[in-house]
This record gives sequence, structure tokens and C-alpha cells, in this order.
Amino acid sequence: MLEFHLGEHLQQIQEILFGTGGNRWSGWDRATTTTGSSLGIQKLVSGAMLTNSNNLFTNVSTTILREFVHMDHHGNMAVATVGAGFTTGTAETTWDSKVSSGSSSTAVMEAFEDLRDNVNSTTAHGNSATPTSNMFIWMQSGRIVMEGSYNVVTNNYDHNGGTTVKSIAANVGDIVIQPHKDAAGTVSGSKSAIFSLSPGGSHPGHLSIMYNGSTGNMDLWTKESAVFLNSETAGKGISVVNRGTINMYGEKSTGIYNSTPSKMNVQFVEKGFTFDATTNTATKDYKPINIYGDSSMGIYWDQGTSTNGSIEGNFAVNIGAAGKGNQNFTTKATSAVTGGAETNGVALSNYDVNSSDAATTNKDYIRGSFGILSNGPTNLTSHQIKIFDKTEGMLGTPKC
Repeated sequence: MLEFHLGEHLQQIQEILFGTGGNRWSGWDRATTTTGSSLGIQKLVSGAMLTNSNNLFTNVSTTILREFVHMDHHGNMAVATVGAGFTTGTAETTWDSKVSSGSSSTAVMEAFEDLRDNVNSTTAHGNSATPTSNMFIWMQSGRIVMEGSYNVVTNNYDHNGGTTVKSIAANVGDIVIQPHKDAAGTVSGSKSAIFSLSPGGSHPGHLSIMYNGSTGNMDLWTKESAVFLNSETAGKGISVVNRGTINMYGEKSTGIYNSTPSKMNVQFVEKGFTFDATTNTATKDYKPINIYGDSSMGIYWDQGTSTNGSIEGNFAVNIGAAGKGNQNFTTKATSAVTGGAETNGVALSNYDVNSSDAATTNKDYIRGSFGILSNGPTNLTSHQIKIFDKTEGMLGTPKC
């Protein structure tokens, strides 16, 4: 069971956030600030939130995990009401369409409609297979940068048992998890995640969804980290969807880390994808997670002694790219938040996020990474695993 605690953390917000009614929230445009809240910078308990802001969040602790948004699902909202609110919000005169490639009404509404119509419960989930009646949704279209160790962007708890309800954490903008260097020269950057599902107690409950839209860009630079982290209640219905770009650079990291025997459907494909097993052809393209780190995995699942979990769907992973192996981290030189480098510390240059590699030749080769490592029922309709040239000791689908 994951437990999240917050101490002090540093954040800067320069843009604006909207509720689903489209009204600008006052008091959110502020300079550098600290908080001792245990419930994240943002909190959603009922209904919906659409956020379009520039954020730089620094975790100065190396022992305490901290959230950007605390999602505590107690109530939800009619789908039509969510859609109307998002439409109104993106049309507001103070909406900034330049924060990210997803800061547009088109990107927001296309993701909303995809989630509404196409990401549904399956037979294996044990829930209704029809589109949802209500939503509990957090969607971000701006830019979130979290630096340091023990960070998580979304942490979602299920306290609602409605089987026709969708509980959604969605990204259509930019998310970056990166190392942090303090004034004393100490660098921290490990054990973080982008999406997290924590045990909430409702089973089978609603369908929990972690979603990266077609305009979404997510870069994970920290070591021993995960993009999608699941520790939900055993047997819980979960969907993990990638329509956009995911890059994972740090060593010993995982795309999907499934720590419980949940019933998981994965779709790392374009919207409208179907696969014909007879002809081995697909109607749309795969949208892989890109691994550039050593000793990393696309999917990791150790189900233990339980027998009520499963993974199904369509999955894709690239290990490296043509002529591209390990990548070092350099702090972005410009930031809308700081006016300088995108850090609240000291800028890093060419920092090695695969430092455990003891090789003396071909230092930039990716070593010891896997496409899928699972000992539970992994019944994918299709999967695509590409292993590129700057790699050594790779395996596609070993069994643990």
C-alpha cells in the first residue's frame, strides 16, 4: 500500500486555472510559495477540474513522497456538464493557448470525447461495457515540471462504487519529472511517478483511467521511477491509455508498474485502432513508450499468489531509437515561471541518469531493459516491441 505525505514543497504558478463552470479562480496567480499541506498543490474531491498553467514544483525532501494533485473520489458529475464546463473554460478570454501544444479547445475537447466514447469498461473488468453516465476527472493542458525525488503528479483514491462512473486523470499538455541540484551541489532525482492509483476500497467500483492524449508529452528523467503506477484494490477495473508521446530516460524505471492483481486494459495506440489477428494487421498506429534507460521495463507485473488479475489490450514499447541510446539530462534554459532556467535550484548540464552502468565502451548503449516482464495473465490482443541498435542484453517478453 502506498502512503503519501507532504512536508514543505516549492511551487510557482504563472497562468490560471478554471473550474468546470469556466469561471476563473481567484488567488491562483502568485509568486514563489511554500505549503505544508498534506493534500497536494491541487485537490479534487468531486466533479471535474481543468487546469492550464505553468508550474514548477520542487521537492526538497529525499524521503517523503509529494503530490501535485490529490484526487480523492467521493462525488462525480454528469458527462454533459463536464463537457459544457470544459467548452466554456477554454473559451474564457483569459485562457492562454500558448502554455503547451495541448492548450487549445480542440485538444481538450478531443481528449474529453475520446474518454467519453472510447475508453470503456471491458468484460474482463466486470463493469458496464457501455459509455459512462458520470465522470470524476482531472485534466491538465498546461506544463507541469516536478524536480527532485519522491514526486507524483496525480494520486487517485477510489471512494465511490458506481460501476458506470469513470474516474480519470488525463494529460494533454507537457509533464516533466527531472533531477534537482541544490546550492550545495547535491543532486536528487529518483523514485517518482507521473500517474498513481492508490487503494481506496471500492471493488469493483468505477473504472479508473490514466490517460495521455494525442497532444500529451511526458518526459521521465528520474531514476527508479514509473510513468503509470498502480497499487489499487485487487480486481479493480483499470484502463491505461497512451495516444501521445512518453519518454523514459532514467535507469531502473518502468512504464507501467502494476503492483496488485488488478484487471488492467492497456491501449498504447491511436484512437480508432483495431487489430486483425488473422492478417496480423492494424488499422491505426501504435503509440509506444520510449525507453532510453538501463535496466528498465515497459510493463512490470508480479501478481504474487492472487489469481484474480489480468492485463489485456494493445501495448507498444521502443527500447532506444535509430542511432539513439542513453540520454543525459540538461535543464531547460528557459522557463515561463522563473524567467531563466527551468529549475528552483542550480541548472544541470549533461547529467548522467544511468550512472550505474560500469561499461567502459559503448557507454551510451541501453543495457538490460525489457519490453514486458510479467508472471500474471497477460493476454494482449497485440503488442509491438522494437529494440534498436544502441542496445545490449535486451529481451522482449521474458517471464518472471
